[in-house]
Amino acid sequence: MWRSLLPRFRSTLRYKLLALVLLPLLGAMAATLGYTLYWFHGHSQEALNLTLRDHLAAARQALRQAHEERQLELQQLAESPAFQQLLAERDARAIQRTLLRLRDAKGYAFLHVTGVAGNWLFEDTPAPRTSKPSPLTDRALRGYAGTALEVFSEDDLARESPLLVERARVPGANRGEIRAMMLRLVQPIANEQGRVTMTLDAGLLLNNNHNVLFTLYNRVFGAASLPDGAAPLVTLVLDGTRVATGGDGWNSGLIGERARPAGAVRTDELLIGRERLHGEAYLSAYGPLYDVNGQRVGWLQVGLREAPFRTAFYRSAGALLALFLAATVLAGWFAVRGVRSVIQPIEAMAEVARATRAGADRRIGPLSRHDEIGELARQFDSMLDELAARNREIQRSAAALEIKVAERTRELARKNTELRRTVALLRKTQERPVRPA
Repeated sequence: MWRSLLPRFRSTLRYKLLALVLLPLLGAMAATLGYTLYWFHGHSQEALNLTLRDHLAAARQALRQAHEERQLELQQLAESPAFQQLLAERDARAIQRTLLRLRDAKGYAFLHVTGVAGNWLFEDTPAPRTSKPSPLTDRALRGYAGTALEVFSEDDLARESPLLVERARVPGANRGEIRAMMLRLVQPIANEQGRVTMTLDAGLLLNNNHNVLFTLYNRVFGAASLPDGAAPLVTLVLDGTRVATGGDGWNSGLIGERARPAGAVRTDELLIGRERLHGEAYLSAYGPLYDVNGQRVGWLQVGLREAPFRTAFYRSAGALLALFLAATVLAGWFAVRGVRSVIQPIEAMAEVARATRAGADRRIGPLSRHDEIGELARQFDSMLDELAARNREIQRSAAALEIKVAERTRELARKNTELRRTVALLRKTQERPVRPA
C-alpha cells in the first residue's frame, strides 16, 4: 500500500499539502493528548493522595476526640458530688460498683482508684496490687489529667486481668509474646484542700476493639463523598501487624495481617502506597502514633479500594480521548477542506494546461476567490485568451500568406507557360531553312 501511495505522494501536490498539514496536526494532537493524559494521571494520583491525607488527618482528629471524650468521662466521675461523697465515706463496695458500671458501659479494660504510689484502692484483692508505671500517673499527681497510647506487654495485661491476655491476642501475630495497644487515661482526684491524693487510672484496650475503630470509621467516612465500591477502612497497626479494623464488611477480617504498603512514599512522616487486602488493590495512608514519651508505638491507617477510582479515571480519560479524537477529526476535516480549496484551482489550471496542449480551447472560468490563487487563475485565463488571440492572428496571417503564395504561384505558372511558348516558337524559327533572295 505504501509503495502505491509513494509515487502519488511524490507526483501529486494535493497529497504533499495534505501531508504537510495533517502530519504536524496529528503529531501535535498526539503529543498534546499524551501530555494531557500524563498530567491528568498525575493530577488524579495527587488528588487521591491528598484525599487519603485528608482522611488520615480526620482519623487522627477523631482519635484525639475519642481521647478527649474518654478523659471527660473520667473527669465527670472524679468531680461528681456523689463519687466525692463515696470517696469521703470510703465506701469500697459502692465505689467498686460505680467503677464496674462505668467500665462495663464504656468498654474499659480496667478502671481503678489508685493512691500516690500507684496502689489500687478500695479493691478486694489478696495482696496489694499496683498499676503499670506511667508518666501519666506522675503528671496526674501534679494535678494534670492526661491520656496517651501505651503498649502493654503480656505481663502488664496479666497484672490487670488474665482475661485481657486473651482479649488482646491477635490471630497470626507472634505467639511468643502478646502485646497490646492501650489507650491510657489518668485523672487526678483532689481533696478539699486541693491536694491530689488519688487518681482514676483507666485503660481502653484497642486490640480487637471494633467499637472504637467503627467510631473512628463513622466519623471519618460517615459524611465523605466517595465513589461506589470504595470500601474505606481504618486500622491500627502494632509491630507491623493490624490489631484492630473498622469498615463496612471488614470487621475482624484483616486483624493479624501484616501491613505492607508497596511503593510507599514518605511525606511529612506519612506513608502512602498500595497494598493488596484479600485480593483487592487498596491505596493506603499510614500515620505514626506516639506514646506519652513521644516514641512511635504504631500506625493509624486509612485505606480506599483503588478500583472505583481507576474506573473513574478511565472514564474521564476515555471522555478526554473521545474529545481529542473529535477535535482531531474536526481539525482534519477543516484541514482537508482548506487544502482542497487551495489545490482545486491549481489542479484546474493543470487540467486546462493539459487540454490546451492537446488542442482543446478551455478556461478555468470565474472563481469566487480574491487571493493569490484567484489572481493566478484569472491571469492564467487572460494569458490563454491572449495566446488564443495570437494564434488566431497567426492563422489569419498564414491564410493571407497562403493566398499570396497561391497567386504568385499561378502568375509564375502563367509566365512559365508563356516562356515555354516563346522558346518553342524560337526553336521553330531556327529550324526553318533560309532561302536566297
